[in-house]
This record gives sequence, C-alpha cells and structure tokens, in this order.
Amino acid sequence: MAAADSSGGDKYRSHLAGDGEKNTVWRHGAPPTFDTVNSLFEAERTQEWPAGSLEETVQNAIKTWEMELSHKARLQDFKSVSPGLFRLSVNGGRPLTGEETLAVGSYNALLASPILPGAGAYDAAAETFESSHDLFRAAFPRGFAWEVIRVYSGPPVITFKFRHWGHMDGPYKGHAPTGDKVEFYGVAVLKVDEQLRAEDVEVYYDPGELLGDLLKGPLLVPSVEKDAARQLGERLGEVATLSASGADSQAQSCPFLASGKREMEVAAADSSGGDRYRSHLTGDGEKNTVWRHGAPPTYDAVNSLFEAERTQEWPAGSLEETVQNAIKTWEMELSHKAKLEDFKSVSPGRFRLSVNGGRPLTGEETLAVGSYNALLTSPILPGAGAYDAAAETFESSHDLFRAAFPRGFAWEVIRVYSGPPVITFKFRHWGHMDGPYKGHAPTGDKVEFYGVAVLKVDEQLRAEDVEVYYDPGELLGGLLKGPLLVPSAEEEDARQLGERLGEAAIVSASGAAPQSQACPFLASAKREE
Repeated sequence: MAAADSSGGDKYRSHLAGDGEKNTVWRHGAPPTFDTVNSLFEAERTQEWPAGSLEETVQNAIKTWEMELSHKARLQDFKSVSPGLFRLSVNGGRPLTGEETLAVGSYNALLASPILPGAGAYDAAAETFESSHDLFRAAFPRGFAWEVIRVYSGPPVITFKFRHWGHMDGPYKGHAPTGDKVEFYGVAVLKVDEQLRAEDVEVYYDPGELLGDLLKGPLLVPSVEKDAARQLGERLGEVATLSASGADSQAQSCPFLASGKREMEVAAADSSGGDRYRSHLTGDGEKNTVWRHGAPPTYDAVNSLFEAERTQEWPAGSLEETVQNAIKTWEMELSHKAKLEDFKSVSPGRFRLSVNGGRPLTGEETLAVGSYNALLTSPILPGAGAYDAAAETFESSHDLFRAAFPRGFAWEVIRVYSGPPVITFKFRHWGHMDGPYKGHAPTGDKVEFYGVAVLKVDEQLRAEDVEVYYDPGELLGGLLKGPLLVPSAEEEDARQLGERLGEAAIVSASGAAPQSQACPFLASAKREE
C-alpha cells in the first residue's frame, strides 16, 4: 500500500523525480510521498539490510515497482519493468501482462482467489483499481509496509521471502477497526533482465491470512444478507397469514444456506510393496516400523496419474528428481508411519513445518494432525464452508480427499531455484474430482494448484525445516463447484423451521396471535459493506 500524494524523492524507491520523470503521467496528478508508510516500515521491520546488499536491492526494486504500478498511469513510464515482456502471476494463476496489471491494479491482481467472494472477504471482479486502493487505504491509514525477509537465489532468477503488514486502524467492508497488526508472509520469484528490470513476477501466498484478520471486527452496519434475512422473515410472516386465511400452506426452507460437513484426500493406497519414487517403504530399515494401517502403502494409482500428466520428467540423479522424490517420501512417512522415530526423511528433533508464514509445527504436532490439517489452516476457509481443520481429524481429513480424488492426488516439482542446504522450489499438486467433497457432486474436472516451498536440510539431506506458500482457495474453490447432493445440516434445520411455521399458521387460524418469523439460519459466509 502506498501512502501519499504530493511530490518528492524517497530513500527506498527510485524513479519518483528528476529529468527521467518530467514527462511521466501521474495517476493523481503528481508523484506520491511515502513518509507515513516509511515510518511504519522503519519502526517495525524485522531486517535492516546493509546498503548495496542483494537483499536491499531486491527490497527497493519491489517498492519501486509497487510505486509505479499504484501511481503511474502509463506503462511506458515504468522504469522498473521490461514493458513488452512483463508478466505477473499469483499462486500459479494465469499470468497478467503489464497492461492488464495496470488496468486492474495490484490489489485486484493479488486477490483473485476463487474462495474469497463466497467468504464475503473480497471480490476482485466487483472492485475497480480506485475502489480497491481506497478500501485498503481506509483499513490501514498508517500504511501497508513491506520487507524482504530472505533472498534464496540471485539474478537472473531471484527467489525471496517477504512480509507485508499494517495496523487495522480503519474499517474494512463494514467491519469495525480492531487496531490489531495484520500481516502475512509469502515467497516471490522474480526474473530480471540485464538492467535488473522485472520480466516475470510469480507470487505465492494465502490471501486468507490477510483478509481473515480484516473480517474479525464486528459489522458496523447490517450486511446485505442480514437485510435479505429480514425481508425473508417478513415474507414468511405473510405466508403464515395466507395460511390462516385458507390459502395452501407449504413448508418454507431457507434456500441461502449451503454448507455441510462430510468426509473424504488422497494418499494412494494401503497394502505392501516398494515404490520407484519413494524410499523407506520396505527392507531391513523398516522391519520394526509401525504402519498406521498395519502395512506399508502402495502408490500404483497415483503413480499412474503422475506419469500420465506430469509436465516435467527430470533426469535420473538430478537435483530436481532428488527433491521430488524426497518430498514424496516425506509425504508417505507422514501419512502412513505412526511414530516419528520411524521417519527417515526428516531430522526428528529439529523438524518444523510452517504454512504461509504461520506458527511452525513440530514433527510430533504435524504427525498428530496430519498433512491436510497442517496445510489447510487458513482462517478464511471455515466461514466459506470449504474446510475447517479444527473439526477434522487425521483420518477424516484423509478420507475426505481420498473420496474426492479416487485416482490420487499427484505432485511434481516444476523448478528448483536454489540447492542445499536451503532448497527453494516450485511445485504443482493436482487430481481429478471424480468423487464427492463435503456433499458437493463430482465434477470430473482437473483440480490443481501451484506453490513454492523452502526446504532446509541437514548433511544427510533430511528435512529440518519446511515452509510452504500457496493459496488453499485454489484447491478448495475447485472442489466446491459441484452442486450439493444432499441437504446440508442447515437446510434440514430450515425445513424443520418451515414445518413449525406451518403449524404456527394453523394455530394462528384458530385464534392465536400471528407473529412474523425471521429465518435464523441465514448466515452464509458472504458479507459486504
């Protein structure tokens, strides 16, 4: 988030003033100043990089790019990007050209997750460049600061971890200010030319980490849905009146609530056998291993999917193949070995897993909740009816996705950006929704998402620390597309309410005073100003 309006230079951003900008067309008539957000940045940053370091260079380059995107009206005036080559993609989505990015603005480009509109958190299709900036400027009057946490690889392909934060001292979509710090972490991949101008930017993070905190404050005014509920209540009262006067009565269900909790993931199998992509399944090293389901799994189904649809086939012994097989082995151990002491792919006492910058889980904690619950903790998901990690067990979470993806949930390495001891890589995870998910009918569609992971390994190449950055909404949005197969719990409650309202109408006809009944179940995840 930029911070200001009038002219002047800036110690963290280039191309604001001087001869090179004399013909620049500024969106608000003059170059901005960033005094407010710079103060926040300097007071609360966690890193202070040496002048001229790669970290400082990357940090200032991104700040300059954000300034140009937010405040310059023409792409031809940008100095931080290669105009004809520039592309921006978020969480593996369709890359936007420079002109497309300039047209929609940074917020709409970065907040296009399919899960957000249904959660009432953000709808990029309904926001303009100006309205999106106004929205976040109001929520963060002290600015929305940004810093580089670590750089993993250098030019021409720069991968780095970042932090973005502000204080919610203003309202957001009708939600009252909380005064809390709102922050999220992510990883970006920046491809630059010889002049260090950006040609390609890939960003990986969970938008729910930002927006979930902005929805914590109480609503200042009734939402559209609450008003709709009031009107529905009035209509139901009219139905009761008609019923009392002899009109045909019908049980009225509340048609707006469609959530539901079923069960079903996908590992790929159950019985014994070796595997060409995973180690530590059989042999003397596993003779005392305690397997969660009594025996080592097989992966024939998911291996077939992987081999048929992978986009990369890495040479034997390459770093890419080594990383890919190491992660497949780790996932196998996490899903099928019952004791951490039997894991060979991790350093048991040191292992930590964090997702989108959240609290790192120890090996024991990860083993207790399971990979799905560890990876799907985004605060935006429960309200969207997509997933509630707190309500799922290890077994129920795996059952849920195994049912949705009966052919398996395949995984591949797309690119490795840096080698040991800190390995950063891009991955793809996909399956075909040939089974139901939380009561939603199968669509048969391919469901996939992309992410970036940072893997710290020891001398034996065992994982000590794993950081994963991706948008859970890219996965779950695809699983909620199918129509509901059976009524949700809330719909059943609404049906029973309708029956009670019909009974109330009969009582009313016999002389009891009628009352207007509001539907108390209307509380979907969609909220707006």
